[in-house]
Amino acid sequence: VPPRVLRPQIRSQCLDIEERISHITDSKRTRIDLYNATNGIHATRETRMEVVSWIAICKFDCKIEGGFVRDWVVGKYTEHPTNPSINC
Repeated sequence: VPPRVLRPQIRSQCLDIEERISHITDSKRTRIDLYNATNGIHATRETRMEVVSWIAICKFDCKIEGGFVRDWVVGKYTEHPTNPSINC
């Protein structure tokens, strides 16, 4: 259920989720926004996945399900490798 459909009492508790949803569904994001999310100084694994999701949703009308939506968009869980210098 999108947060905008929720009652105001519940929606006020979901503003962070709504913001992350907007990162992957806002069709007005510019190339600069996308570049900064992938290559900018504040780019992270999560912001890069937001861009991938944005492309799938906004450019190809795909539906996104699964781990990224559950873990990051809704739960804001992150998990990073303990040794990021190892390439798999």
